[in-house]
Amino acid sequence: PKGLKDRNLRGCGTFLCPKVEQLDQQNTPQDFDGDISCLTHKLLIQSYLTEACTYMELQQYDKSSEACDNGLYWNASSPEILFNKGQIMVCFGKYEEAIEFYEKALQFQR
Repeated sequence: PKGLKDRNLRGCGTFLCPKVEQLDQQNTPQDFDGDISCLTHKLLIQSYLTEACTYMELQQYDKSSEACDNGLYWNASSPEILFNKGQIMVCFGKYEEAIEFYEKALQFQR
């Protein structure tokens, strides 16, 4: 997935997500292209969610699914992204997978 430097985060607002683990200096999702704040991480997740919703509205489900996958790479417990991924699975007619995503979304919902 694209890193933080490749994302346009203007106008994303705030986003609630689970507490970010301690940043490390390895090339992992927790690295986030360097030492950044939790707020920046939340904005990154929000940008993928916004992208997924936009593509879904345009009925470009493959691109919407890819945006969800990218968001889940950075935060696999985001209930909003999991819910949207479930909606996309419904659009693809993959109802069993949709149920799995909905159940995960409920599990991580605050």
